[in-house]
Amino acid sequence: HEDGQGLSKAQFVDTFLDDFLLNNIGTNVLMRQYRACRSDPSGRSSIIDPMCDVLTICHEEAGMVENLCFTSTGVRPTIKIE
Repeated sequence: HEDGQGLSKAQFVDTFLDDFLLNNIGTNVLMRQYRACRSDPSGRSSIIDPMCDVLTICHEEAGMVENLCFTSTGVRPTIKIE
């Protein structure tokens, strides 16, 4: 089955999940950075949190997306973080 743009259902879902995961990761990295800046007792206003572990955030978000897909469709995709 193809959509109006010539993509199969599987290709559409793959593209959607890739975009969703990347957007979700980016949003969560930004929010953690913001929270770290706002909660810094020294009053510094740097946008860089040296303790922010982006790889850990990516793995956490990938796990959440895998669980969301499984809950919604009964299929758990495999997300590879490189």
